[in-house]
Parts: sequence; C-alpha cells; structure tokens
Amino acid sequence: MLAAALAVLLTVGVSRAQEAPVDVYAVLPLTGFGAFFGKATQQSVQALEALTNRTGGIRGRPIKFTILDDETNPQIAVQLFNQIIAKGGTIVIGPGFAASCGSALPLLTNGPLTYCLSPGTHPTAGSYMFAADAATIDLWGAQFRFARQRGWTRIATILTSDASGQDIARQLDALAALPENKSIQLVSRQTFNLGDLSVSAQMANIKSANPTLLLTGATGGPFGTILRGAHDVGLDVPVFASSTNMTPEQMSQYASYLPHDLLFANPRGVIFEPAAPKPIRDAQRAFFDAFRSTGVHPGQGHTIPWDAMAIVVDALRHVGPNATAAQLRDYIAGLDHWAGINGEYDFRKIPQRGIGLDSVVVYRWDAAKNDYVVLPNR
Repeated sequence: MLAAALAVLLTVGVSRAQEAPVDVYAVLPLTGFGAFFGKATQQSVQALEALTNRTGGIRGRPIKFTILDDETNPQIAVQLFNQIIAKGGTIVIGPGFAASCGSALPLLTNGPLTYCLSPGTHPTAGSYMFAADAATIDLWGAQFRFARQRGWTRIATILTSDASGQDIARQLDALAALPENKSIQLVSRQTFNLGDLSVSAQMANIKSANPTLLLTGATGGPFGTILRGAHDVGLDVPVFASSTNMTPEQMSQYASYLPHDLLFANPRGVIFEPAAPKPIRDAQRAFFDAFRSTGVHPGQGHTIPWDAMAIVVDALRHVGPNATAAQLRDYIAGLDHWAGINGEYDFRKIPQRGIGLDSVVVYRWDAAKNDYVVLPNR
C-alpha cells in the first residue's frame, strides 16, 4: 500500500513538473536605434519570468516568455504580430516604441492582449492594447512644471520627425496653451530624422535663441546625436531627455559629452524609496532583489515593463492560465489601488494605462554616484 501511494505521489509530481508553460510573447527592440532600451527590457522580462516561477508560477504552471526582435522597425513588428496571431498567441509584452505599437494596434481586433511599452501610445478605452508608463502629456507636463518652478522659461526643443516626435509636438502645443504655462516661451523648435548623423545646424539655431532649458525627444543613438551636437556648439543649459534613455550603460557611453544637468521625468521606481507607502515599497524591494542576484544595475528600461508584466501575471493568476484575451483585458480594466514599483494604478480612473501625472518625479543623472537621484519639487 505504501509503495502504491508513493507511486501515485511520484506520478502526480511528474505530471505537474511536465505541465505546459503559460506562453507569453515579448516583441522588443533588441537591435536598431532602440537597442539600449530593448536589451534592458529583455533583462527585465527574464528577471520577472524567474521571479514568477519561483513564487508558484501561474497556478502551479511555469510562465514562459518568448522574446522576438522587431529591430525597432514598425514593419517588422507587424510581421511578428501576424505570426503571433496565426499561432493563437494570447498575450504580448511590447512593442517598445510608439510607431511600432501604432502599426500593431489595427491587428488587435480580437486580441492578443498587448502591453505597449511606449508613453507615446494612447490606446482607445476598451481596446486590447494597454500602455505602460505615464502618458507623454503627463511626462512633459512634469517637465513644464519643473521648469516653471526653477524659472527656466525660455525653452528650446529638438524632436525626431517620426510618430513619437509628432506625438510629443502635439503634447507641447497643448501644454504651452495652459494658463499655468503662460510664462513659458518655446523659443526654438527643431526636428531631425532618425538616420541623421549630425544636428549641428539645428543646435546652432537653438543656441542663437538663448534658451534656458532644452527639451529633447529621442532615444538611443539619435539621443547621442543630440548630445554630441549640443556639446559641439557649446550649448550649456539643463537638458530634459526621454526617460527611455535612463540606462547606466548609455550614460557611460555618452559620458564625454553629457551636459552638467541631465534630467528625466519618469514614474517612481528607478530608485528604491524607503519612505514610499508599504505596498509600493514592497513591490520595489521585490524588483531590486530580483536584479541583485543577476549583477544588473536596473534603470528605466528595466522598470517600464516590470509593472506591465506583473499586472499580466496577476491577471493570469486570478482569471486562470487558459484565460482568453478578452477575459484578461476585462480583469485589468477593472483594477484599482493596484500597487506597483511606479506607484498606485487605477484603470477605472485612467483607462488602458492606470497611472498619470501624480506618479511622475524628476530624476537627475549623478555621474559621481553613477546613479539617478530624485529632485524635489519647489
């Protein structure tokens, strides 16, 4: 009888060990101009997968992320989504940029549930696409607020000419029209193409406008082009950069031409906050613990997908590993008071995104500490 009981237990154990994993796709920019961001998100995906499986998986089943490279190219992103849909995929983390998310969105008539990693994407309420991070209007709104507080009222901008840059330009127009920003002047507005190797002409125009602050909207290699251009013409003003560039490796690569004050507006979570409310502090501790054992110094590229993936894992654990895209969408759309590393999410209040301006803080890159520090509001 003991032998028979042992045989049954062993059979059950083997059966559970062999249960099929819960498949999740991740479409990330591992190559192309967004590779800095893509490689960080890849590390975050791998860390979250390991943490989820260490803590019970999805009702006892392991989760498995299949990572695909869209090469920071919207056309390739569409090809990958078509392949995922043909295979019956239910969940996708990514893409990482607004243009790729926008290209994929029309394909999502019946799923898969997709969590875009770009603040420049604005999915329609009730759609199958959610967006990580605060929206661009909130990120840039935090920059305007910070500039007002410090008297930086002559602002120049340099943006890319792609979908992301066009979205930011629309947000700038809306923000500049607000009564609280009447003291701010946009003294020079420049654009450049992603493939341009120099922005010397644009930077010369900006310098001649005598700005007190430069707002930039580019990621990876194009952001490096902006920094080199500003350095070469001797433009020495504080610079707000896209938070997608918040990776220590990228800061190291650009060290010789970084401005004295390099600032980022981003939701909390890039650094641990001992004074944060306990649920948020606990989420941040789990995040940093997950990377401590890997030797990776996490930056914004690691934080931006983390809550998105954790929300998906939470949905799978509640609805079940065989949940449909519609069931997962409806569960996430009903979440409120959900605590993550970036703050508290309320999808009833902010559909498809969950967080807004209240979650955004301003960081400064501290080269001496090789880390980011949060700057107080005045």
